[in-house]
Amino acid sequence: MSVSAAFQAAVKAALERDTKVTALVGAAIYDGAPARRVFPSIELGVTTFRPLHLSCTTMREERIQVDVWSRKQGRLAPAKMVTDAVYAVLDAGELTIADPYALASSEVVLARVIDDPDGITAHGVILFEAEIETVV
Repeated sequence: MSVSAAFQAAVKAALERDTKVTALVGAAIYDGAPARRVFPSIELGVTTFRPLHLSCTTMREERIQVDVWSRKQGRLAPAKMVTDAVYAVLDAGELTIADPYALASSEVVLARVIDDPDGITAHGVILFEAEIETVV
């Protein structure tokens, strides 16, 4: 498994086991956009990484965008509730990442909720970043 895939799997598993998150979205936590979006829902979206060139270890910084979608006549509050719940899970930093990787650090670097251009959908965006070491 790649570092990026292991990181995404750890994020998804942490969200799926949190009772506050699942109370808000049920099982609607997706790897990418589903064919038919359910509201509210969470999508694991864009990922980026950059290598950290260290002489003593193999490490890189991974970033994933977690998108929250809500549709309640354009109201932002439902998306804010889900965004806050996702933030709480990720900010706690209790991810379990698959071997041969180890999580060195993690943090939420941005969270925001915006109106979607359709006028009825709210969109939460959480950027979550982690330094991950490959343990050999």
